[in-house]
Amino acid sequence: MLGRGDLDRLPSEPGHRQLLPSAQQAPGADKALQRRGRGGQLAAHERPMSNGAQDPRLEEILEVLLSVARQEFDARAPVSDALDTVDAIATGINMVAEELGGAVTSKAKPEQAYRDLQAMQAQLAHSGKLAAVGELAGGVAHEINNPATGVVMAVALGRRTVSQLRQKLDAGATPEELEEHFTRLEELWADADEAMIRIRSVCEDLLTFSRMDDGPQVPISLNEVVRASCRLMNPSLKGSAKLELELGEPPAVMGSRGRIAQVVTNLLVNAAQAVDEDPTTQRIRVMTQEDGEQALISVEDTGPGVADEVKDRIFEAFFTTKPAGVGTGLGLALVSEIIDKHSGTMTVDRSELGGARFTVRLPGLHSEDSRVAAPGRAPVPESERPPEAQKRPRILIVDDEELLLKTYRHLLGTRYEVVVAKDGERGIEVLKGDNSFDLILCDLHMPGLDGIGLYEFLQKNMPHLLSGVVMTTGGAVSNRARKFLDETQPPLLRKPFNLKDLHKIIAQRLER
Repeated sequence: MLGRGDLDRLPSEPGHRQLLPSAQQAPGADKALQRRGRGGQLAAHERPMSNGAQDPRLEEILEVLLSVARQEFDARAPVSDALDTVDAIATGINMVAEELGGAVTSKAKPEQAYRDLQAMQAQLAHSGKLAAVGELAGGVAHEINNPATGVVMAVALGRRTVSQLRQKLDAGATPEELEEHFTRLEELWADADEAMIRIRSVCEDLLTFSRMDDGPQVPISLNEVVRASCRLMNPSLKGSAKLELELGEPPAVMGSRGRIAQVVTNLLVNAAQAVDEDPTTQRIRVMTQEDGEQALISVEDTGPGVADEVKDRIFEAFFTTKPAGVGTGLGLALVSEIIDKHSGTMTVDRSELGGARFTVRLPGLHSEDSRVAAPGRAPVPESERPPEAQKRPRILIVDDEELLLKTYRHLLGTRYEVVVAKDGERGIEVLKGDNSFDLILCDLHMPGLDGIGLYEFLQKNMPHLLSGVVMTTGGAVSNRARKFLDETQPPLLRKPFNLKDLHKIIAQRLER
């Protein structure tokens, strides 16, 4: 317990006095100090009790000391009017509590600022993710609407086939006579099943992109992630450039599927914004390969490239060389951050295509089970021409979806002479050999020469066929496509459409 004259033992050096700058401002401090004698002694009537009785104020002082020990600095010891030694002790403890509380508050400020900075960084990462999702949205709609149209049309044709079966059964048809209809139903169910598998695949690709958490990293196949990202982005790129995918045999890597997918997607978005919107001349190439003990991803384009003077700043947040309203300035910064978290590196240089090449290197997992084989290329079916023409309206259908081409033939083949082509180039080949078509049903977005390119070919070489052109689309996902539709305003079928809408627009165009 502190006793008489303890205040005299307080440090008197200037450096120590600075620890208590607010001493004279504490409640009762000035009066308590003024009442002391010249030698620092208190008057007799001001001395603490000496008969062994406990001063009740000491209990309150003890509570304040315990609060300070718990790092609770708001409590204060009361200072009475007696202004004796106990009051002086209470004043000193109050000053200490005040100073400690201020120190803790000062320390908490940078800690809070750091937490605020972390929260802001997370918000920026989320903004970058939303920007990439916005780029994906139109393409995903296209990828889902195409097979969905196939399902709708297969169901319509299935109903018609069932109706025909009933009629034949009522007429006493033999099993052999019914076999054709049963076979057709089986084909339609198979087509619908294939379409639903396609839709499910798109959803799985979206789930890959949506897994943006920073949870534990696991071994992943780099080719699978790159392939899924390209499938999602390809419809959005069709109006800007031709996407080329060259998958080698990179080793597996440790990482987050969602984060690596975001890297590929952001680099594709960056490339698409760099090139002119002309899929017949512009190219974006994505490659994977093994590079020593590392797995390598490169994305290159035919754009203007990156100037030497901005290469050192291109990965900074909010730095962009694009015009106002194009991009957020966050994409490459987020890519750089993700690559750092995966212990990888990223460089930018000049591509042999003429534009920029971004190269990502990640540590590879080298084991017998870690390698992934490059996918084989499925053969592309040639344009088809039905048997010799009959006296029926002739329709050329140009679409890059094999399932839709098959369904079109089923639905329209009994009423019209149907010729199909899998893309714009093949459509032009058919037209150069035979342009006696009553109607051309053409998809807007296709790899290589798209519907716009085919329409421009007709304008220049076969303008008499323009009035019979009907465009189909799962979504106008590029500025070029939207501008074409606004200026040309061709008859348009939006996917998914049903059989009734298809027959209606065909009849309207044939009656013109």
